Parts: sequence; C-alpha cells; structure tokens
Amino acid sequence: MNEENDYILRLIKSTIDFMVAVFSKKNAIGNCIDEVNHKVKVSEDDLLQFMVNKYISDGKINEAEDMIFEAIEANKSEENFKTAVSFYEEINNWSEDRLSKCNFSKKEIIQGLEDVKEIYKKLN
Repeated sequence: MNEENDYILRLIKSTIDFMVAVFSKKNAIGNCIDEVNHKVKVSEDDLLQFMVNKYISDGKINEAEDMIFEAIEANKSEENFKTAVSFYEEINNWSEDRLSKCNFSKKEIIQGLEDVKEIYKKLN
C-alpha cells in the first residue's frame, strides 16, 4: 500500500471517528421487538439499514449511497446519520480494487462523509 492510500485510509477513519463522537452517543440499532405483543416491528430506520446491507452484499454501493441520501433528505434523524456512517465505515474496509469493481473509490467515501457531515452540521 502506498503513502497516498495510507493517508486516505487514515483520513476516512478519523472522519468517521469524529462524526460518531460528535453526533452519536448510542449503539447503532436498538431492539425492535414489541415485548408486550411479541411481534417484530420494523421501522423505516430498520428497513433502510436492511436495504443498505442488502445493497452492500450485492456490491451495489452507489444504489446504497443514493438510498441513504434520499432517506436523509426526507428525515435528518440520528438513525439515518448512523446508517450513513456505518455504511461508509463498512465499505472503507474494502480494498480499492473491490470498490473499483463496484464503481466506487476511497475518495468517494471521503466525499460522502463530508456531504453527510455538512448536512448534519446545518442542524446544529
């Protein structure tokens, strides 16, 4: 791995760490089981997370990113923020080659994180 890739990886990791520290103080997804009725409730947040994970496993990174930004535009919730950060954190672990096969790059991860940060910065 060359110095530029090392720098990009460190930049992504530090941006993710910063965003999580500033905007999130809880674990990602809570329990969605209704204790009284013993039914599983699926919220929009849980559905978004499920769909993003499905797109990631299918290598449809751009579709997952688009879905996240559509959800954020509709509702700038803490859960949507967490979904965005976990998405970028997950794909940041991928090699540049794997990302490239999905028409994505480490630089796009940085840009996506910056875009999310800007959207949520306006709320504070």
